[in-house]
Amino acid sequence: MIYTNKKTSYIANTSYDIAMRLNYKEIVDIPIIAKIVISISDPSVALNKRNILPILTALELISKQKPSVIKSKGVIQQFNIRKGALIGGKVTIKGDDTIPFLENLIAIVMPKVQNALNFNKGNISKDGNLNLTLHDPLVFHELEQEFEKFSKLPSIKLSINTSARVKKEALSLLSHTNIPFV
Repeated sequence: MIYTNKKTSYIANTSYDIAMRLNYKEIVDIPIIAKIVISISDPSVALNKRNILPILTALELISKQKPSVIKSKGVIQQFNIRKGALIGGKVTIKGDDTIPFLENLIAIVMPKVQNALNFNKGNISKDGNLNLTLHDPLVFHELEQEFEKFSKLPSIKLSINTSARVKKEALSLLSHTNIPFV
C-alpha cells in the first residue's frame, strides 16, 4: 500500500497498534501528538537586543517557521530585567508538520546527543507531555553548518504535547515514535 503523506502512514500503522495495545474502541480516544513547542530563552537578550537575532534565526532554521518573541512576564531582579523585556523566542509546530519534525528529531538529532538522561520516562508529565532540554544546540544539522553564528546559543527546550490523558497513554504513543527512553 502506498501512502500519500506521513500523516496517513501514521494513522494506518501507529494508531492501530496503540488502539490494540490500550484496548480502545473509538478512534477519537487514540492519543495523538498535538503540537511541538521549541523555545530558546536567554536573559542577556534584555540587556543587548542584538542577541535576539541568532535565537530567532536558529528557531527559524530548525522549524522552518517564523518564530515569535518571548517577553518577560514580570520583573527578574537577579538579571536586572524589567517587565515586558525581550528574553527569547519560540515556535509552535502543529498539524501535518509535527510528524516530519519529530522524525528528523529522532533520526538525526537524538543520536548526536551525548547525555541520554534527557530521554528518561520521568520527563513525561502526568498530563502526557514530554519536556526535553538540549544543552548543545549544535546537534541540529541546520545549526551545525553555521557553527560561528550559533556557537553561543543557550539550551533549547522542546515540549512535545500529546492529547493523552494519562502518562501510560503518552508513553505508549511516544514509544511508537522511536524516542530512545532510558
